[in-house]
Amino acid sequence: MLAEVRTIDDAKQIMDVAASAKYYAQKHGLGKQAVSYAMEIEIQAEIKLGEFLRKQKETEGLNTGGWVERNAKSCSTQGEPQDRTPTLAEVGISKKLSSEAQVLAALPKEQQQKVIKGEITRKDVKTDQRRADRIEKILSISKSNSNLTIVQAPSFPVILCDPPWRYEHAVSDSRVIENQYPTMELEDICALPIHKIALSDCVLFLWATSPKLEESLEVLKAWGFSYRTCAVWNKEIIGMGYYFRQQHELLLVATKGNLPPPKPENRLPSVFESRRTQHSEKPEVVYEAIEQMYPELPKIELFARTTRNGWKSWGNQSGS
Repeated sequence: MLAEVRTIDDAKQIMDVAASAKYYAQKHGLGKQAVSYAMEIEIQAEIKLGEFLRKQKETEGLNTGGWVERNAKSCSTQGEPQDRTPTLAEVGISKKLSSEAQVLAALPKEQQQKVIKGEITRKDVKTDQRRADRIEKILSISKSNSNLTIVQAPSFPVILCDPPWRYEHAVSDSRVIENQYPTMELEDICALPIHKIALSDCVLFLWATSPKLEESLEVLKAWGFSYRTCAVWNKEIIGMGYYFRQQHELLLVATKGNLPPPKPENRLPSVFESRRTQHSEKPEVVYEAIEQMYPELPKIELFARTTRNGWKSWGNQSGS
């Protein structure tokens, strides 16, 4: 029957038959296999329905309640078209079903098979679709990006920043942070014009040492971001410290606007291990993690030590 489907009505009829079979199997306890089989047929028919709806939408337009434009000239004196396309409601198709069927039909074949087999749900498809639409919109806004100047700059949806924190105490002159790179006062970091580079929908990854955690949260607020969560970098080498000898660093995650979170399969463990190398140099695994989270979007690193392929960089050591 599926192979012989030629029209919207055909597809809808098979959907109805499969739905009735599913209901019958559930009511009479015919087993999960019977229910699953009926569901598979129903979804396959819905995909067929979506294909026809998409094709009609592209060629002559869907009649969702009004008259299709091609029939507007064939009206009688009473105002009814002489030969009009039936509305979706008239053929038993709700706007919700029409939308869901077209979304299913637009999926890659591999994804369609996962839906048919129950490996992913309709809710998963909707979530992925909403995320894809949002990412596409954000990407289109950020395509005007050019090189960052920090004074007048474009907008980025993904920002990684390692602020040059100034510490009040140092164990010895040889370990003074200023010997490694110029540092900044908290108020100066807070005053940075991050709003000129941060897209209205943006995620910020901010490095924070344990002593600077409170100040880091102040920076997030000053830059217009809301704290969400954090990850921990185990440096594998014990450093200095007044209460604990520090072996870790925090990577705070904050957002503004409505940037979607990473897909579930791209969400990594919150603790990662990488042996510390040069002073303040951050591990490769962090860059890779952010790239896995947001592969589609432009990224920039502030106070970068080096440049990275696919990223914009700004900092006194990055050459930009």
